[in-house]
Amino acid sequence: MLRSKLLVVSSVLTWFCAGTAGAAPVLINFDRDPDGGVIPNGLAVNTTYATLGVTFSREGGSACGPDIYANNNQPVGFGSSPNVVSPCAPPGASDINDSSYGVIKVSLDRNATRVCIDVRPDGPSHAGTIRVFNASDTQINATVSAAGLTQQLCAAGLGIRYARIAGSSSTSFARFDNLVVNFGGGPATQSYYQGIAALAAPTCSSASGGSITTGTRTWVWNTPAGGASITRVDARDGVAMGSPASYSANSGAGTQDYASFGAFGLGHYPFTYTIQEAMSVGGSVVSVSTVAIHCAADGPAGTSYWVGMAPPSLENPQPSSYQSGIGLVSGWSCVGPYVSVSFSGLAPIAAPYGSSRLDTAPACGSWNTNTGFGLLANYNLFGTATHSAQLYVNGQAFGSPRSFQVTVPAGEFLTGVSATGTVPNFPSAGRAATLIWQQSQQNFSIQSVTP
Repeated sequence: MLRSKLLVVSSVLTWFCAGTAGAAPVLINFDRDPDGGVIPNGLAVNTTYATLGVTFSREGGSACGPDIYANNNQPVGFGSSPNVVSPCAPPGASDINDSSYGVIKVSLDRNATRVCIDVRPDGPSHAGTIRVFNASDTQINATVSAAGLTQQLCAAGLGIRYARIAGSSSTSFARFDNLVVNFGGGPATQSYYQGIAALAAPTCSSASGGSITTGTRTWVWNTPAGGASITRVDARDGVAMGSPASYSANSGAGTQDYASFGAFGLGHYPFTYTIQEAMSVGGSVVSVSTVAIHCAADGPAGTSYWVGMAPPSLENPQPSSYQSGIGLVSGWSCVGPYVSVSFSGLAPIAAPYGSSRLDTAPACGSWNTNTGFGLLANYNLFGTATHSAQLYVNGQAFGSPRSFQVTVPAGEFLTGVSATGTVPNFPSAGRAATLIWQQSQQNFSIQSVTP
């Protein structure tokens, strides 16, 4: 009875959900602009994709330039037709090395966790390279393609703000197309973090009862030498798929690629599958990492990545507080999209998530402030007693159940009464607050303060 009536009340709060944090990877194919318009051969694309948070410039080299161009000098079967990207404008060839023709510099307007681009080396001994850098322009990671192999080349890390793309040496030439940027993540707001930075080419399938499969998993970590542990929970639409798994965290800092991943029997579209990790040091959660895979139809999946975020906070009700009438169960979480609250051990109830909380910018990042959640509750339905609230994010419990005291004036919704009262010396000595009963809130509110 308690759960069903709370669900009815929570549906009133639809205004509270302003959207979910995170976004699918940004794909730039150099054939179409952000509005879908055709990009002509030879166009300088330095600022063409600025609205997506990506700009281009040329570094070094004495040949070609001075800009970065869409160039239709594209080998058959490579990339997306008709253009590749190059510091060389047509009719010049589009292949480049790392010195003579300049480097393609990619600048990002916010942090990313992974940057990828398709590469086609000129010959069996040639290769391409991608290097990624943080906001201080310090190199985080670098990847060189296999000699002579056409492939998607990726580099991952925390807090990526720049990438540099070129042939791997002065004698190694390659062409490039289809840039993919995974925005999200760092810099970490806590001392320690660990999580999945990216999943290569996730796909959705209605086979096997609904499934997702991915290529290589890239992990990012920065952990103390000892005493850190990870609790991982996989969930479908915020409902945990099995029990949490705990293990020791890798020590030190770095990135590492692991084997592919798959999950099956997930049901019908649409759904969001989350893999969430909470890092604990000394028994306290210090950071949370999440990758969300969004499936709406067979084919490529949308993904969102959040690495090294602060743990979520349930702000109301406060521990040992007193509650009655209609109240707001509220707080914030750097990661989403599924937030829920369990009362007194009952099944969790979804809380609308994604309202603007600019005050969480120091914890979640200035680019990630749609972090608030709120759930309307009629505390009169709980009954006069001590109750508890447990916060869940993406299927995982955070913190201990929070106890609070409920007092019910008379029944679940008191009607037909009115009252006022005066509280002397409030809000300060010599002043008085007049309280008035508000039936719609099932509570008293301040009507006036004198003098």
